Amino acid sequence: MKKMWLFFLLLFFLKAPIVRATGYEGNPPNLNWQCLESKKTAVHTATLTAKKNNQFPPPATDVYIIECIATDSGDKCTTGVSATDEFLFGNTNDLTYLKSKYSYELENVSPPMPVKSTNDGKIPTVTWTSKVVPSTGHRFFGVSIIPEIMGNRQYFPGLKLNTFYFTNASEECGSLRWDPYGRVFDSKSLEPINSVAVTLYDKTAGGPKIVTLPGVTNPQYTVEDGMFNFVVPDGTYTLSPRIDTHTFPNTPSLLNANYTKAYSDIYRGEDIVQAGAIQHRDIPVDPVGAPYRAPIKIMDYSIVLNKVYAKYEISGEVSHPLSIIKVYNGAKYLTQVTATNFGRFDITIETEITDPKSDIRLEAVKTDLSASGLPLTHQDFLPALFTKLVPKAQAATSNSVTMQPIFNQIEGYAYNKSGQRFANATVTIYLVSSKKPFTQVYADSTGYFKIPSQYLPPLPYVIEIRSPNGTTNIMTTNQFAQINQQFISERKVDYGKYNPVPETITTPGAGTIMPTGYNYLTPEASGTISATTVSPTGETSIEENSETNLSTTPKPPAQVTAAKNFAIAVLILLLAIGAVGAGYFIYKKKKTEEEIPQNNNQT
Repeated sequence: MKKMWLFFLLLFFLKAPIVRATGYEGNPPNLNWQCLESKKTAVHTATLTAKKNNQFPPPATDVYIIECIATDSGDKCTTGVSATDEFLFGNTNDLTYLKSKYSYELENVSPPMPVKSTNDGKIPTVTWTSKVVPSTGHRFFGVSIIPEIMGNRQYFPGLKLNTFYFTNASEECGSLRWDPYGRVFDSKSLEPINSVAVTLYDKTAGGPKIVTLPGVTNPQYTVEDGMFNFVVPDGTYTLSPRIDTHTFPNTPSLLNANYTKAYSDIYRGEDIVQAGAIQHRDIPVDPVGAPYRAPIKIMDYSIVLNKVYAKYEISGEVSHPLSIIKVYNGAKYLTQVTATNFGRFDITIETEITDPKSDIRLEAVKTDLSASGLPLTHQDFLPALFTKLVPKAQAATSNSVTMQPIFNQIEGYAYNKSGQRFANATVTIYLVSSKKPFTQVYADSTGYFKIPSQYLPPLPYVIEIRSPNGTTNIMTTNQFAQINQQFISERKVDYGKYNPVPETITTPGAGTIMPTGYNYLTPEASGTISATTVSPTGETSIEENSETNLSTTPKPPAQVTAAKNFAIAVLILLLAIGAVGAGYFIYKKKKTEEEIPQNNNQT
C-alpha cells in the first residue's frame, strides 16, 4: 500500500502545473493602433473617423493620426511632424523619405493632434490634408498611448494592435487615392511617357502667364506613369507639354482608336475653365520617329493583414494602364488581376493558401493597348480567360517586387545566426523602419515562445532575437519560418490564422491577469530573471535565465508532452499488470488454503 501511495503521489506531481506570479515587461510607450475610415472630401483632403466603439479607451485618451503612404518600397508611415514621429517610432526615417522622394507635406489637421477620445472610445471627426508628388495610396491609423497597470508596477508592452482587444473592433484598413488630373501618352503606342515637362499657364487675367503659386511646382516633369497634377484656384488655364521626341498638339487621325480603353478628356491645347471642380485632361503627343515604348514599373505598393479574416490586402499602382498583376508565393502562382485605366490594383489573398517560408511577389506584365482586342473593364478575370478578354500582354516587359509575409501569430524557437537555439531569449517585434518595440516576449529554457494575434501588427515587421548575453539576430518573418520548418511541419502551425489569446489565468500573490500559452518575465529581488512558461498543453514551469545555446534539434513541446504521457501510460499499465498479478496470487493462495482441509478430511 505504501508503494501504491508513492506512485499516485508521483503521478500527481507529473501532471500538476507550477504557477508563479509574474508580470509582462516591455518598453515604453504602449501604442494601440486602429484602422480609421477615410473619405475624400476635397482636393487632397479626407475626413477620418473611428469605425467602432471602444477603439480608444478610456475617454480623453490622446490619439495621434498616422498616415501610411504607399511607395516604391512599400508603406512609409508618419504623423507629418518630426517630433511626433521621433516620439512614436524612435526616428523620422519614413518622414524624411517621403519629403525627399515624394515632396510630402502635411498641410492641415483639424482638430490638431493629439485628439481626445470620446466617452464611447471613438475620436471626433478629423480633417486631414496632405500632398505627395506623384499621387499614391494612403491609409490612416489612429494610435493611442495607454499605460498598462499590472500589480503595483507600471508595465508598457510596447506597440500593440489595440483593435483586437475588443470583439467589436474593426479589422479592415481601406486605401484612399487622389485621382490624377492628367497623363501624357504616345498617340500610337498608347504608352505613358516619362520626363515630359508640363507647364500650366493662367489666362484668367489676360494673356497666358506661367502659374506661380506657393506649393505649386510648375513646370512638372512626368515619371513612368506619365501623370501630372496641378491644384490651383478656379480660373482659365492652358497646358503645354514639351518633349523633343514628340509633337503637340496631337493630330486626331494619328490617335490609336484603342485610346478609349485607358484615356479620356483628350486635350489638344484648348482653354480649360475650372469652376468649382478640378479638371482632368489626358494629353496625347505624336512621336517624331518610332512610337514610344518603355519598361513597365510598379510605382508603389502596400500590404496589410486583415487579421480577423486572415487575408492579405494588397494595393498599388503600376505605370501602364490595364496591365496584368500576377501574385506569387515563392515559385507558386496564386492569382492575377487587371489594373485599372489609371494603373491601380487591389488584390485579396487568403493567408491559408500561402507558404510562410516564402515571400510574396507581385509581377506586373505590360499590356499592349495598341493591339486589337475587346474593350476592357476593371475586374478580376479567371486566368484561363485572360487571352480572350484582354489585349496581348508583352511578357518580355515585366517588373516585380517582393514583400515579406505578415504573420497573424508566431510560435516556434528562437535561433541565433549560426542556427543554434537561444535559451531564455528576448524576442521583440519591430515595425519596419521603427526603433520602438511593438511587442516583447521571452522564450523559455528550450528557446520556445509564442505570440498571439492581438500582440502583432497588421503591417510588415521584423523579429529581433536577443540572447541573455546581448547577442542579437534580426530575422524577417519568412526567415523565421524557414529555420522553424521542422517545428511547423510537426506541429502543423498556421502562421496566417487569427489566433488570439483564448483565455486568461490569475496568478496568486500579484493578482495580475495573464494570457495562457505565452511566456512572461519579472525581475526578482536577487537581480536574476525568471521565466514562467505556459506550454501549449496548459502546463507551466519556471526557469532561470541562461545564456546556453541549445542544440538545433531538441524535442518541441508536443514531443516532450507525448513522451511524458507515454511514460505515464507505461507506469499505469505496469500498475495494472501488478494489480492483476497480485489478485491472481491472492486467489491462488486462498484456493490452496481451502483445498488443504478437504484433503485432511479424506485422510
